[in-house]
Amino acid sequence: MYTAFRMTAFWAAFTTLLFVVLSPQVFASTPEVITGVEQRYSLLEPSENKRDFDTVRGLPEDQWQSTSVDVLNFALDKREHWLKITLKNADTEQKHLTILLDQPIQDYIDFWLVGNTGKLQQHYKTGDRLPFNSRPMDFRGFAFPVELPATSSVDVFFRFDTYDGLYEAIPVYIQSHDEFRQWIIQDSLWYGFYYGALTILLAYNLIIGFLTKERDFYLYSLYLATFFIWNLLFRGYGYQHLWPDNPWFANQILSISVSFIFITLTAFTAVFLDLKRQAPRLHRLILVLTGLQLVPIFLTLGSYYTLFFTTLMPIASMHLLAILSAAIYLSYKKSQPAQIFTLAWGVLIASVLIYFAQVLGAIPANSLTSNILNIGSLIEMLVLALAMVDKINQMKQDQAKALKANLIIQQENNIELEQLVAEKTAQLTALNKQLEHDAITDALTGLFNRRRLPRLYEKRLEHCSQHDEFIGFILLDIDHFKQINDKFGHQDGDEVLVKLTECMMAFWLEWQADLFRFGGEEFGIIICHKDRLLLTETIQSFQHHISQQTLHHTRNITISVGAVIMPSQNCPDLDTAIAVADGLLYDAKNQGRDLCLIKSLAVQETR
Repeated sequence: MYTAFRMTAFWAAFTTLLFVVLSPQVFASTPEVITGVEQRYSLLEPSENKRDFDTVRGLPEDQWQSTSVDVLNFALDKREHWLKITLKNADTEQKHLTILLDQPIQDYIDFWLVGNTGKLQQHYKTGDRLPFNSRPMDFRGFAFPVELPATSSVDVFFRFDTYDGLYEAIPVYIQSHDEFRQWIIQDSLWYGFYYGALTILLAYNLIIGFLTKERDFYLYSLYLATFFIWNLLFRGYGYQHLWPDNPWFANQILSISVSFIFITLTAFTAVFLDLKRQAPRLHRLILVLTGLQLVPIFLTLGSYYTLFFTTLMPIASMHLLAILSAAIYLSYKKSQPAQIFTLAWGVLIASVLIYFAQVLGAIPANSLTSNILNIGSLIEMLVLALAMVDKINQMKQDQAKALKANLIIQQENNIELEQLVAEKTAQLTALNKQLEHDAITDALTGLFNRRRLPRLYEKRLEHCSQHDEFIGFILLDIDHFKQINDKFGHQDGDEVLVKLTECMMAFWLEWQADLFRFGGEEFGIIICHKDRLLLTETIQSFQHHISQQTLHHTRNITISVGAVIMPSQNCPDLDTAIAVADGLLYDAKNQGRDLCLIKSLAVQETR
């Protein structure tokens, strides 16, 4: 136990130290100081009414409140907020600057750059509610280039607005272009380390789960995966690289992923700590709180994002505390996995509560609180990984005991084991037969599929040869089927396919025809009969019969048919029959559809 805690403390300290080394801007309390450039930040008192840029830029200076805060935190507020940054260049050289807003999920941002003559030099309208290409620079957050002439000054105006009143904390940095490029490298290095660590943990637990067949590892991997996905979205990488032209989906999936973190976490915790047996009351409470996570999901689907977050925070806080209570309770009962879990969970809960307090404005926002979830989550996951290692060692001991017991049981129950093997063999045999049937059967219609066609053709050919009958090979296609799918949806399209199948089976029942689905909306029929003329007339009658049926509730459905009738002697192979029938079907389509074209070896008949 002492060794496990010592390893835990080491990895927690190592992770924090590495975060500090890779991300020193976390502890910065003021924006970058650029030599020769004076920076002045001012905030405008928010108003209930929207104000345009021309009105704001004309306001007197005494209406702007000077501020030194480098992280803007407007918390829950439906009003727009204005930030003004005045930059004065005392040097004789032009400065190439970048203003960085390190918050990828700010809804709406307007940027105006005004020169010292009062002329508007640049305007950008962007935000995570707009396509990604609205951003002036290809960056997961928001970065704005500013050219500051020598011995001159510029005013930069920002307007921040939200979809429905939810602001995230917005760290603000001003850097030279070179410093910004270096910052990007450092930022990528940190997140590369972070996501790399998560990927290694995920792969490790999947492998162990595969080898041990233990649910704990699969569920932990699922929890890691959902957290990984959420973090990619929360940090802007998902929107930047996966769906840059779909801001609506980016916002939806981000919110939904938060609730799924708690759902997958509950599944893992319940199994890992054996809550159902060890703490049944707390287990039921946690399940209820997990069910309540569906409420924020429905709010997200309705685009109530502020209500989503204000609903999620109390539910999530209670959820976290309930899990922590269960872990502490089991730790008190001397459960070693629960003791390590409590340590890991305590770190994560502290980071989540700090983050919630920042969003609500209860504590001042800074770069440390903005990144607290990444720090806490990585420490938590590393500690849980150690807990999983500890569980593997316990599993080895349990397996050794179980092996000894199994050897005794096996010696006493050989007959029972043989019976069990026989039952399993019978089950596997039945399953194999079912699989063989499924492999040659179309799941939607229940007809044979194309894989079965060579065998059907071979059997029919053999039968016709023995009885000196003609063999008919028919291909048919539903006319304008794509319009049904496009206008009414694929469910209607599937219903048409099923109803057509039922009509085909009823029509050809007495003929004992072989019916198959050739692919998509294309079907096939193989029939035999001594009377070639009757065969021809029946095929034509079938095509007409289908057009009289009600296959769809809004329109008449017709089919086009291509058929070839062949004598049993010297009958061509299947590929030739398919080619001839398919060619006739193609001609029927080109000649206006709702048509049946039939060809025999001697004559060609059309209708």
